[in-house]
Amino acid sequence: EIGGLRAKRRLQEAKWLGERGAIYVCDRGGALIAADAPGQQAFVQSPTGRTRFRHAWELNASWAQQLNAADLTGGVQELEMDGFRVAVVPLPGRGMEHFRVLVAAETQPFVDESMHSLLGQARTVVALPYPA
Repeated sequence: EIGGLRAKRRLQEAKWLGERGAIYVCDRGGALIAADAPGQQAFVQSPTGRTRFRHAWELNASWAQQLNAADLTGGVQELEMDGFRVAVVPLPGRGMEHFRVLVAAETQPFVDESMHSLLGQARTVVALPYPA
């Protein structure tokens, strides 16, 4: 069930995506089916007050406004947009070809702590004299 994705916090990955990164599930027409925060899927049209599913390019994010419908219709796409790496991936499986996962990750430098500590140990080993 789609609601379980948000309930179990599976759409929130700030550690890996950055503070402004996000994960969405949408259809190939761009309509958001699942989002990390409640209310992001709904769009209220002005002045009529009619509601509909929000499209991915209508999100309040600089990278989202650069998306278009063509970005969501093909196969796997990786795009660079306004300091974000955006991936659009079709969901695998029978009957799922209409849906896409949309992932936006900030492209900022980062440090992998396990690799950083391993680097310190490697420097120590290299500096040690080898027996003749």
